[in-house]
Amino acid sequence: MRQDRKLSEEEKSVFYSHWHYAAIWLWSSVGNGQSLDDVSSRFQVARERGLEILRFLVEAHLCIFENGVYRMGSQSIHLERSSVHAPKHHTNWRLRAIEMSDRIMSEELMYTAPLSISRADFAKIRSLLTNVIKEATEKAIHSEAEDVACFNVDLFWIKK
Repeated sequence: MRQDRKLSEEEKSVFYSHWHYAAIWLWSSVGNGQSLDDVSSRFQVARERGLEILRFLVEAHLCIFENGVYRMGSQSIHLERSSVHAPKHHTNWRLRAIEMSDRIMSEELMYTAPLSISRADFAKIRSLLTNVIKEATEKAIHSEAEDVACFNVDLFWIKK
């Protein structure tokens, strides 16, 4: 059963402050859950920091702690496009992509293409990407969690 959660503004301030919160929350959906040691090892964070994040996730009802493991509680959250937290959320994950760019594996994908393009074709590409995002999101929602990944898409006019 899918459970959705609307975070308070205070919870959003914490959750979107660093990519670790979302990554650890998503990682808790893999297998039968994750222990503190699993989280610390996977994300190379000190146990104290891992515990701090996991405690927040439990308090926010995003994770459940049972029998020594943390499992995903609420399965969906949504950040409105107009949220003051949206720029930080995008920045966190783009910075993470930059950090990973020199270690990209052949099964992964990173693509950057500055373009000279008409406004009409820009709109067409935006529409195509919007459809891809919807399809990818729907696929991920119904996918059995085996690992965690990040999907970033950017299309913007190059200015100043």
